[in-house]
Amino acid sequence: NNASTGSLTVHSGDFDSADTIVLDGTHLITVDAIDSVNVTTGTASANISETTGKIAAVDANNMIDGHLLYVYGAGDFNVTGLQANITSSTTGTVQVTTVEVSGLTATNTGGLMSINAAAMATAGDELDLAGTGDITVTNLQANLVSTSTSGAINITTVDTAAQSIALGTATGGTRTVDATNMADNHTLTLTGSGVLTLSSTNADINASAYAGAITETVANANAANFEVGTASASITKTGVGTLTVDDTAAGTVTLTGSGSGGLNVIHAKNTITLADSFTGTGAVSVTTDAVAALTIALGTSNTAASETVNATAMTDGQVLTLTGSDALTLSSTDADINASAYAGAITDTVANANAANFEVGTASASITKTG
Repeated sequence: NNASTGSLTVHSGDFDSADTIVLDGTHLITVDAIDSVNVTTGTASANISETTGKIAAVDANNMIDGHLLYVYGAGDFNVTGLQANITSSTTGTVQVTTVEVSGLTATNTGGLMSINAAAMATAGDELDLAGTGDITVTNLQANLVSTSTSGAINITTVDTAAQSIALGTATGGTRTVDATNMADNHTLTLTGSGVLTLSSTNADINASAYAGAITETVANANAANFEVGTASASITKTGVGTLTVDDTAAGTVTLTGSGSGGLNVIHAKNTITLADSFTGTGAVSVTTDAVAALTIALGTSNTAASETVNATAMTDGQVLTLTGSDALTLSSTDADINASAYAGAITDTVANANAANFEVGTASASITKTG
């Protein structure tokens, strides 16, 4: 279609899955398919509809970056070679394979859209998601920005040195990120507001700007870092590597898991909870920041090699509340310590320059006081 005005619509008629409709020209063409059919696009935008139970196989290699492929109806679509943007409202499924392109927007308001983004492998590439329907992204190496307001957004990354996934401000729908392919010393940065289910291994996770609840499973063989966001983080840690959890953003942190790796919380600013179900055998430590009031609940688990709390950053008039039942090594300066509900033995070193209070628990307390 080279007409400067009007539109061209092609009805597939007697075309079937063995035939190919080839589009050409500089202007929009609409294809209404009534049977399974192959379509090869031209450089211009195209609209393609398909009917229930039928499949349109679309070769979009020729369509120019920035143009739009719109698929609709009730049928299924298999789109290959995509560098243009795509919008789907079909109630069927849409499978998309991209080529290398610096930016691509996929909008879905229909059935499941699955995107294989393996070819978007140049640093700075960005895949944008929008709409209300379910979208699954696999082999993601590019950065990703989602403004989807509902639906299930499922993302699986490949290994890359640095990647950002921005999941927007919407809180409807569900979000899942599988970053288990990312390697040691590589970093995934997450932003968003909705509830997120995350899994990783040895990569470092920076979720410090994430405003929604995160449920994270970390199976790390090497040392890994996790920067929690401003809401809650529930972390299950397994494996032999040490996991360092950074609470600078002041989210609440709940920890559980197993394995022999150490578990360190640094910059604790909000409630830190070690679940009763924790069966890990590595050392567990919590280092606080200066905060007016802080609770560290170490639970009834007694499998850790050691449990240590360093509250020396807390200052005069600030209060640390401790609960738990395993033996605890504690260090503090001028903060007041409320361990009245602690059921395990506490060994505390207090180096206070100002008056400080220590409320002992129901077991023994061995206190070394300097200052």
